[in-house]
Amino acid sequence: SIHLWVSPNPMGMFVLPRDARLGLPPTFPKSCKLRRLHDGDARQVNIESDPGPNRMAHGGLGCWGIEESGKLRGWAVRGDDGAIGMLFVASQWRRKGLASAIVHAISTEMQSSGLPCFAYVRDS
Repeated sequence: SIHLWVSPNPMGMFVLPRDARLGLPPTFPKSCKLRRLHDGDARQVNIESDPGPNRMAHGGLGCWGIEESGKLRGWAVRGDDGAIGMLFVASQWRRKGLASAIVHAISTEMQSSGLPCFAYVRDS
């Protein structure tokens, strides 16, 4: 079923042009590892993400995270509509390049797969 969520905040859409040059991947702490999310990550992602209309059902194309010491510290998930969403980085890991690296990985994957790369942006 489809759920429509009304937001009191203005919402826009960011679309990465198909011919955009992404450049080199952002750097992040060497103790961290960028990896594709797996089905088994869904529970942690859904519990620790901010409440909202989206949920991770399974890993796959456009679902990436960063782990450190075997624990996910940040992630983003490509939703059923194709939008990048659920971007999250644990508070103690923010401002270290994790979100940038995750979005770069997803954007690179979408471009190389010939799929559109976009995200809805809202004020919070």
